[in-house]
This record gives sequence, C-alpha cells and structure tokens, in this order.
Amino acid sequence: YRHRAKLTQEELAECVDVEIATISRYENGAVLPSLVTLETLANVLHCGMADLLDEKLPDKSPEGERIEAMIEPLLLAERELVVQLIEAAVRFLRKRTAGRPRKRAPSRRSEDTEST
Repeated sequence: YRHRAKLTQEELAECVDVEIATISRYENGAVLPSLVTLETLANVLHCGMADLLDEKLPDKSPEGERIEAMIEPLLLAERELVVQLIEAAVRFLRKRTAGRPRKRAPSRRSEDTEST
C-alpha cells in the first residue's frame, strides 16, 4: 500500500509520527502497529485497517484504474506524455503542500461500507 501511495518509508514514517525503522519492521512483519497507529496508517495509505493486516497484494486504486483505461488506446509516446504530465502535477502539489500535514481523501471502500 505504501508503494501504491508513492510514499517512501521516510515519508510514511513522518505522516504516522514513527521512526523509519518502525515502518520497515511493520512491512517485514517483525512487529505489529498499535490499533491507533494502524488506523493512522490506513488513513494515510487510503485503505482499510483490515487491508493492512491481509497478506494478499492490494488491488489497484480506482484512480489508477481510471487513468489506465484512459491511456490504454494511446500510442506509447502519448502514454509517456500523460505520465510525465501527471508526475509534474504531483510534484507541484507536493511542493505546494510541503510542511503541511497530509490529508488523504477517504477511500472508496469506506464510502461503500458507510452507505450499506
């Protein structure tokens, strides 16, 4: 989920307020986070708490699937241009929000479960 969120261990550690080594231990299964930290991780990584405890690989994000469907019919050079544009937009947004706490949109899974 960290890779899907395009976060380094250092960035995730900062968001969760733990040491980088602690993130590594979570990822390697050497230690489990507290429930409070697990909830924070789930919010930052845009997934459910149960997802983080599951050993299967995460599904693609809905946004990733939408982008993939949009660029699929394009030529390779056009796809690369779209990826470069997205990367530039992400860099711009990260610079703009540097130093501010990162808030993520609620996951679609939590929205789906709230409506049931």
